[in-house]
Order: sequence, then C-alpha cells, then structure tokens
Amino acid sequence: MIKLALKIFLIASLVLSTQIPSFAAISDWQRGFTIRLIDQSFSEVDATLNDLKALGVNYVTITPGWITDSRTSSNVDRKDRTPTDQLLIYTIDKAHSLGMHVMLKPHLDIKSGLWRANLNPANLNKFFQNYSKMILHYANICQQHDVELFSIGAELVLLTQNTSNLPKWNSLIDNVRAIYKGKLTYSANADVGGYNETRLPFANKLDYFGISMYRPVSNTNEPTVESMIKAWAGIDKTYVSQVIQDYGKPVIFTEIGYRSVDGASVRPWDYSSTPTVDQQEQADLYKAFFEYWKGKQYFYGVHFWDWSVEPNAGGPTDKSFNIQNKLAEETARYYFNSADSTVDTTANTSLFKNLAFATDSLEKSKLVYSDRTYVFTDVPAEIYGAEYVLGLNSDKSVTIQNYLTFDASQDLTLMVAYDARATSLPDWLKNWNLTNLLIKTNDTNFKVYTKEYPAGQIILGGNKAAPASGAGSNYIVIASTTYIAPPIVTAPIPTNDQTLPITDAQYQITVSNPQDGAEISGEKKIKARIENLSPDEYDIILSSNFTGNILMENGTDGLYKQVKMDFDSWGAYGRGPHQVTLTAKDKQGKLLDSKIVTFEVKL
Repeated sequence: MIKLALKIFLIASLVLSTQIPSFAAISDWQRGFTIRLIDQSFSEVDATLNDLKALGVNYVTITPGWITDSRTSSNVDRKDRTPTDQLLIYTIDKAHSLGMHVMLKPHLDIKSGLWRANLNPANLNKFFQNYSKMILHYANICQQHDVELFSIGAELVLLTQNTSNLPKWNSLIDNVRAIYKGKLTYSANADVGGYNETRLPFANKLDYFGISMYRPVSNTNEPTVESMIKAWAGIDKTYVSQVIQDYGKPVIFTEIGYRSVDGASVRPWDYSSTPTVDQQEQADLYKAFFEYWKGKQYFYGVHFWDWSVEPNAGGPTDKSFNIQNKLAEETARYYFNSADSTVDTTANTSLFKNLAFATDSLEKSKLVYSDRTYVFTDVPAEIYGAEYVLGLNSDKSVTIQNYLTFDASQDLTLMVAYDARATSLPDWLKNWNLTNLLIKTNDTNFKVYTKEYPAGQIILGGNKAAPASGAGSNYIVIASTTYIAPPIVTAPIPTNDQTLPITDAQYQITVSNPQDGAEISGEKKIKARIENLSPDEYDIILSSNFTGNILMENGTDGLYKQVKMDFDSWGAYGRGPHQVTLTAKDKQGKLLDSKIVTFEVKL
C-alpha cells in the first residue's frame, strides 16, 4: 500500500498492521447488483433473481428507502415506495434458495430531493433515536433470515464527518452487533473536499470498508478503455489504497454505476441530465472497471447500481443506470462468468526466466533477501503479491554494470526498490520513473522506480555502480504486468502570484504549528484555529499533494483544530519545500479562510 507522507494517528496501530488476504480472481469477489424493491409481485422478484443468477451475480443488494422531511429534520419514516417487510423477506429467502448472498443497505432520503449527504438535523439526539430504530428493525430481519452483509448507512456525509457524532455511531454499531451476528459495513462516499467520507471515524468497528464510488474516469466524452484504466490507477491510490493503509479493512464498492449516455465517464454521479444515448460508453466503462480491478489482490468486490425488477427494462433507447438489454449486460456477464482465466497472477508463471536467484510473492513478513533475516513490514497495495527477486544483501557494494541478467517472459513493468537513504543513484537507474510508492522493511525503507520492458533480455547494474552513494542495502527487483505506475507528484513551490479562493475577510486562520518556512522533523501536530470562533462552529480541511483532504479534529485545549503527522516520512520525497493548504468552512459549508503553510523537512 502507498505509504503517504502524512500519517494520521487516528487509528490504533493494531488495525494498521492488519494483513488483508489476497483475492485477485473475480470468482472470489462479491459480485453484486442492487435491486430496488417497491411493490413488485413475488413472480417479478423470482424472474429478476433468476436473471441475476444467470448473469453470474453472487450478491443481491437491497436498498429499502426511507424519508425525512428536510435536511434539518429528525424524523425517519417509511416512504410510499418503501417495500413491505413481507416483500423484503421473500426476496432475501429466494436469493438464498438460489445460492446467492444478500447485502441489505437502507437509504435515507430528504423529501425535497436534496442529496442525503447534506442531512444535518437540528436535533441530533432525536434523529439518532429515530434512525437507530429503523436500522435495528432491519438488523433483526437480517439476523432472522441469515443476511450475510448489513450496511448501517450510506452517504450521510455531514453526519459521519462531524466527529462529535462518533459516540452516537459507535453506540448504534454496538446495538446492531448485539442483535445481528453477520458482517457490517457502511457505504462511504468517495469525493473531493467536504463530501469525502473515506476518513470514516468509526471504520475500525466495521468488517468491510464500503465505498460509494462515482469518481470520473475521463475528462472527455470519447474516452478509450485504456485511458479509463489508467484513470482508475489514480482513483485507487487516492481512495482504495489509502483506506487499506489507514484502516486495514477489506474494501468493497458498495455502490458504483454508469448511465448509458454520452459523458457518463465524466459525470458518473449525474442521474438527471439529458445527454444522448451511448450504450458503448457504458459498456466501455464496465470493461475498464473489470480490467483494472480484476488483478488487484486487495479488492473484495463490487455491488453495481442497478438492476431493475422488470424483465423488459433497459433497451437501446434507455438512458438509466441499469444495464439490462444493453451492451454492458454482456460485458458484465463475460467478466462475472469467464474472465478469471485472463487474470495475470505471478503464482502460476514466473515473469523472470534464466534468473540466477529464486523469486517469491511480495507480501508483508516475507524475507527481503535470501542471506538475511530482514522482512517486509509495509508493502504498497498496488504491488502486493507481485513477483520479486529474492536476492543477496551481501551484493550491496557491487559496482559492475551487468550485475543482474535475466529474460522477461512477457511485456512487463519492472520495478527497482532502492534504499531511500541513498544520496546519489547509479547511472543505470537515473532514467527510470520515481513513484510515490514506499516499501518498508525492518532494515530500511525503499523508494520504488519503474520502467516498461518488452519480453526479452534485461540487464541491471550493481547497487553501487557509479556514481551511487549512501545506499546501505541492496536493491530489490519486482515485476508486474498489471501495475500502472503514477509518477511522483512533487509539492509545488509557492510563488508570489499564487492565489487562494476569495474568503470572508472577518475570519482568518491562525496556525500555531508549524510556522511558515520552518524546518521540521519527527511526529508533530499541525494546529490551527479561527480567531473568535469555537472549534465546534467550523471545520478545517488540510490538503496536500501527498495526502488528499483530511478533516482536522478538535484539540483537547478547546481552542485549536489539530492533526498529528509524521514529518520524517516526508523525507522520502526530499527536503522540500513542501506545503499544505488549510481551508476553513462554517458548518453550512461557507468558505471562511484558506491558508498555505510551507515548510522543509529536516533530513
């Protein structure tokens, strides 16, 4: 997993050290589609579930919808379209009879149509009483009918990101677990800025980290499958890999889908616009999804949105999210049923031929070298399970230009993990691409460099080939056919003409630590505040190229927002200057102030 420069110490170290089993093959996934029950007949349910079974689905996701009057209301009531318990139970039992599993994922909507992420009840105690009553009702049904997975909420962004609500969420989860003995998740919205939920305060109490994934994979209405696959690599790094790093939980996409319209790749969340029909773009989006995720050992599955409980739904003129009677239906059928043979894993066929050393699967706790007892302590998720050369650390001082010779059995991405303590690289490595990946061992850390090679002979130089210096351990060679290497993003150097958004002049961010331009090291807290406001009256989001957006917490002093960071880990990306941006907003989302803090890391 990517070890990002900024590490937030919100999660116990026991959770961070959790090792996630590998599930590369699609046949091992949760292969789900969501159905929306309203008032359908049992025969319609039967036909739908049989169709899903034939599609290759092994998980049926059911989303009973409930309603609240407004974004500040506390009521939680059934809709006219909320399915009866009788229909819900029939569907659960029928799915089980066909050998499929079930996830129950209740949705709470706002009557006006405003997105549920904006729900911010004025009376939180009353709201959580009502919401808990609804959730516990479904927890009882789940327990009585052996539902395998239960989601305690979906996209309730303001309610989850307000950390003062954490005791209420923890209490709800504890009460659910007292009733229901199956697995729990929550469908967290993946987004930028204030609508991102992938910093989920109660994630450590769940079994799966669920993500509602509607991130764009293109900026054009005519994307290629290849370009969208590459876009997934960036999304993976920002959201999925980061979640695994932060929480050590298996990741599933509890919701993802695409309409059959032109531009669905650019605005996948947009359900109301009226562009032209584009079945091919929808099919290509599904293909790009499967092609990227099929080989990722840390990905546990997907629950697509959605499948209509109507056999004649979809068709050539339909613009909705469902894939029925469209090109994308056959794409999903192919990957759900027959694509495992195309998954490239290193367990069956070595990517290294005519090699003088043994190879192994790159995993936590594996030996780094064949002649030392050093082990891997942190492996980036993007390359977890890739094939690596079990070399000799005693060769760390070799200076020749043809130290390691072998044949690549097919076109591949070759990676060299080089000692992060190095002050100069060997010439043979200088035209390789440095990535943001960082491998950790109980000896030292290694920066990862990549280069694309065709099948055929490859020659690598020695660890200390001129003008290398500073590397105290031998490099590690890794090969992959599925990894798409994002180049390292260097923190921008501030300039005098750099501008920030227009803010409210009466409010200003004051930073207690670090001071702008400071040299800093070790574990420190960044502390900031808005003068004359209580920390409960506003949020501060910290963002950087390495961390994405992080919601700062209230400090124990009652004055500051704060977040703890390991500044030493920034040294893997150089001294700097580095920068973080602090953005303050009131609880209604109004921008108060934004401030850039620049610093250097003491190496």
